[in-house]
Amino acid sequence: MATFQSTLRILPLIASRCSSTLVNRSQGFATSAVKNGGQIFLYRKGFPPLRESDRKIMIAFNGFLWWWVFFNLFTDPWTALGHSPSIKPEKFTNEELGIPSDVE
Repeated sequence: MATFQSTLRILPLIASRCSSTLVNRSQGFATSAVKNGGQIFLYRKGFPPLRESDRKIMIAFNGFLWWWVFFNLFTDPWTALGHSPSIKPEKFTNEELGIPSDVE
């Protein structure tokens, strides 16, 4: 029992040590660890500017997303809007539905 309690006392220290290591390894971000908390946050500095490659990837993904939305709206609007056509059981035969025949 004593080892369990000592482990519980040591865990917050390990967590704060790991968070400060993460802060020190950050690549120029304005981060700091909250005392006794261990969270990493940005404080009044804002995010670092985006790289040009990240910006191009975001624009390409955004274009693909909107292409997919409009393509599905024009080709299959009921599925894109969340309303698939309902299946009418009158269109199927008894054999297709698995109903046994009445003739014995």
